[in-house]
Amino acid sequence: MFTSHQRAFEGLLWADALRGPDSTGVFGVNRYGNVDYLKTRGATDEMFRSKEWNSFKDDIYSQFHMVVGHNRKATRGATTDENAHPFVEDKTILVHNGTLFNHSSLTDKKVEVDSHAILHSIVERGFEKTIEELDGAFTLVWYDSEGKQMHIIRNEQRPLHIANTNGAWFFASEDKMLKWILDREEIKIADMTNCKPGTLYTFNLDKKDTMWYRPLTLRKPTVYQQQTNAVYVPPTRTETKGEQQEKKDDAPAESKTKYANSDFPLGTKVLVCGTEIKKLDKPRDGKDNVFLGHWFHDMSVVVRCFCTTEELEALDKTLSPDDDSMPMFQCDIQLVITNSTKGSVALHCQNLTAVIPMYDMEAREIYQDEFIFSDQTCSYCGGQVTFESLQKGIFKFESADDHEIMCEHCYDKGLYLP
Repeated sequence: MFTSHQRAFEGLLWADALRGPDSTGVFGVNRYGNVDYLKTRGATDEMFRSKEWNSFKDDIYSQFHMVVGHNRKATRGATTDENAHPFVEDKTILVHNGTLFNHSSLTDKKVEVDSHAILHSIVERGFEKTIEELDGAFTLVWYDSEGKQMHIIRNEQRPLHIANTNGAWFFASEDKMLKWILDREEIKIADMTNCKPGTLYTFNLDKKDTMWYRPLTLRKPTVYQQQTNAVYVPPTRTETKGEQQEKKDDAPAESKTKYANSDFPLGTKVLVCGTEIKKLDKPRDGKDNVFLGHWFHDMSVVVRCFCTTEELEALDKTLSPDDDSMPMFQCDIQLVITNSTKGSVALHCQNLTAVIPMYDMEAREIYQDEFIFSDQTCSYCGGQVTFESLQKGIFKFESADDHEIMCEHCYDKGLYLP
């Protein structure tokens, strides 16, 4: 690889840490098809300070013909060195962006991370059968050392862009990030491919200047999707049962956050972890069931949603029988009950539905029950922003004190740099 290409690869790892600060990993393929990889818990700067990185970095310039980097935002599985990407099994190495909901059905192997289950399935049953069964969000990149081929594929819930330059191909989740880093290194883009969902892009080690592509079959939509044209995508921030139970066990009797009624505007859609459904002795406003659960962002907040039997039957069609994760739904706040002494909150809701997230212009999932705890103003021009308008802007949320909003007008001006 040329020195500018090496610097661009490092720059992309730095920039992509904004998307995945929990772990960093890389792998490289030399001209003989042999693979070397390095991964660690922590952000990119931690890897770059290691002796192992210095050795790997030298090989990028002198040895490797293909190099892949990955930054992990932990969803399923603890943040450990072992759970960082890439994963290696047999003669295949893989990185994954996204979250699955049927990973336990992909393999008999006991793994902590859904991405690792994908790799096991590819090795055991082949990639075509595996991809057809994946339920959830994914972009996959894997190298088969036996066939000496790099494969890339995504579905509609994760973006990917491939830049054709003079002397190398580059790919990244965000096209603006890709253009920015390549421009910094004065690498000209001859062509930019916005990868199509369900299309397999392949690079052969001995013909790296050519990209092959062909369609593959993705998992069919659920009955609910076919009936309503809604896109049922449980959020990538979904935690495992163990993580959620740990939250419950760890939580004190009182909420860690003191809420006021005004913190939860009526009509706001909230994410709910379902726990049980009870039949009411006496229907309430024509609803004969109550759906019980907890608010996803704070398990101490109780949620009750009153539903008809028909609503529950429609929801049941959205759930995969192989899904072992805690059910995730959304509903509209109808009433807020606050205990002023303990600061505890109970939300009474209606209109229970499957989770249908919105996306901002960087294909980031955004949720109204995070937005209500932001300042709801553009971080650049100071103008007021509505939640619906974020589909044409940017919304990054970590906490009420750590978030970024860009309105559609500032985004159109090109002010956003990932």
